[in-house]
Amino acid sequence: MSAESVKSRFDRALVELQVGLKVIPIGVAEAGAWNYAFVYELLARWFPEIPEQARSIGRGEARQVLVQRYLDNVVAADRAMIAKVFQVLKWTPKELERAIAALLEEGAIRGVRTSGCKES
Repeated sequence: MSAESVKSRFDRALVELQVGLKVIPIGVAEAGAWNYAFVYELLARWFPEIPEQARSIGRGEARQVLVQRYLDNVVAADRAMIAKVFQVLKWTPKELERAIAALLEEGAIRGVRTSGCKES
């Protein structure tokens, strides 16, 4: 992978595999130019119970859990910030809005207005 174009394609593919939870970093090896490289493994082989546990969770419910966990960590964010965080998952604006609306409806999150801003 000495050519920059090959390295770029490899890096994009690796990111896609990680975002899709196909592979996860499990360690570090003394390798490469910097004597440091991640070791990756298939998620299903490293955590064999997770795919079975996840089968019962619908996509909408999963989106809600992810948005709520994000908001639990950052405390407050507007819709644009939330969309930016989850753009890597390629959610449509409608899917994101449904997740936010469901969380608002069940009282899991709260929308607030700040001066000079739309409701977040």
